[in-house]
Amino acid sequence: MIAILQSIPIISPLNPFTAIAPLAFVIGISMARDAYEDYKRYKMDDETNKKVFKVLRHGEFKEIKSSDIKVGDILMMS
Repeated sequence: MIAILQSIPIISPLNPFTAIAPLAFVIGISMARDAYEDYKRYKMDDETNKKVFKVLRHGEFKEIKSSDIKVGDILMMS
């Protein structure tokens, strides 16, 4: 809000660039950091979903990926 008010020449004697540039810089850095964290989380989730587990289905153990596990499955963990 302050950056918008400072960009009106009648209200503020400052150049609008001096108010908007720092705000844009901080928001840009924050966006880049959040994007990097989301990418890391995506890679970790993808790695977890590719793990193989033994699941008891229909009286026998089958090896399936963790992304195919359903509610109520009995897992054999070692």
